[in-house]
Amino acid sequence: MTMNSLRRRKRISHLVFLFFVWPVKVQLSLERDTPSPSNVFSESEYLVSPNKLFWSMFFNPENSSNRYLGIQHMHTEMKIIWVANRENPFIDIDGYSHCFLNITEDGSLVLSDGNATSITINSESPAPSSNTSATRLNTGNFVLRAEEEVVWQSFDYPTDTILPGMKLGLFDQNLKQNKTRKYFLTSWDGPGHPASRIFTLGIDPNNTDQLVIWRRDIPYRHSGKWNGKTFSNFHNIKNYDGIQFSYIPNRSESYFAYNVHTHYSSSWI
Repeated sequence: MTMNSLRRRKRISHLVFLFFVWPVKVQLSLERDTPSPSNVFSESEYLVSPNKLFWSMFFNPENSSNRYLGIQHMHTEMKIIWVANRENPFIDIDGYSHCFLNITEDGSLVLSDGNATSITINSESPAPSSNTSATRLNTGNFVLRAEEEVVWQSFDYPTDTILPGMKLGLFDQNLKQNKTRKYFLTSWDGPGHPASRIFTLGIDPNNTDQLVIWRRDIPYRHSGKWNGKTFSNFHNIKNYDGIQFSYIPNRSESYFAYNVHTHYSSSWI
């Protein structure tokens, strides 16, 4: 098998739903779970979920000068499960780029660095008012709220990982105009390169109850139909004690999701 084949198989493996369940025993410092306009989240701090399973931090991939804001799953492999600026990294020239995450005066969630570069994370879902707050939830979801309404959430913008409660499918934002949001997973470009690249996993756009892996937008592999227990071609995805997959089709949505019992709360796929 060639080296390119091995790399390709490794990328695919991130999209074929293998479970990892690990105990979590971690001590954190400078912890917070909510940034506010007067309370900036910076390089020296972690934004931590109350259950200590998820934390946000700025990171440089190994052998890279690119700087990202990521959400890390606190098991023994320290899995990065979401990247805010995977396509627009900050450039860490001097080894310390002084990155910040804060809520601006208009209520937006904004990343910035010492070079006056800024990225508005919720640009597709502007805050209706300046009275907003952002919180890391026990589910791993990162939400921006205005009053009690969720304005933006990281679960709506998956990268290469799905957590319990996330959707993998299609959602019609406006049925009359046929505007569809895709909740798909896209592989990293490679180790140390979070940018989305070759492989994408999502639901069949024909609204059938099966998943498809695309390689550069060309169908590469089909899961086969979901029979309520497993897929005919993806045998790793199945219901068993503690983990429950489901397929939800309705007028505005068509998606797969999974839920877990408490003792599987640290799972990801």
